[in-house]
Amino acid sequence: MVVALALLISYWYRYKSHLDRIPVPGSEPPDFKRYLAAIPVLVVVMVVTLALNRGYVQARGRAFLDEAYGLMGGIAMGAVLLLAIMGLYRGFSYSRLMVAYVAISGAFLLLIYRAMMRVALAQLRRRGMGTTRALVVGSGSGAEALIHRLEMFPQYGYELVGV
Repeated sequence: MVVALALLISYWYRYKSHLDRIPVPGSEPPDFKRYLAAIPVLVVVMVVTLALNRGYVQARGRAFLDEAYGLMGGIAMGAVLLLAIMGLYRGFSYSRLMVAYVAISGAFLLLIYRAMMRVALAQLRRRGMGTTRALVVGSGSGAEALIHRLEMFPQYGYELVGV
């Protein structure tokens, strides 16, 4: 859904908004229906490249920056793959600049979505929803540090049930 929205935003920015300083070749913008028809291919390519780049993995305690790098890598790999597919497809000439715009807007939208999702999940875990019960086996400074860490970060979603 985010990728399709990125394509729509990119098309609007490139051909309809008159904000893009790069001139459009020709007198008419390309047919919007051709870009709509490309959405399934775009979505499949981006989903596959994000999955290969671990863009869908949500590990607890994973820094947002690490997640953002994974998303950016998946989007960049998808953009390169789309450019390769466009080079092989001869039915309609899609704009290569549009691929760059889709990649930029898609990355921006995905990062916003993931940030909002992380905040929502952290709030739910602080309330005790979606938590994993944890039992600390052992004693000493290592066990106390682990207990302190589990209590210090309730957004990770671990509920300490015993020592």
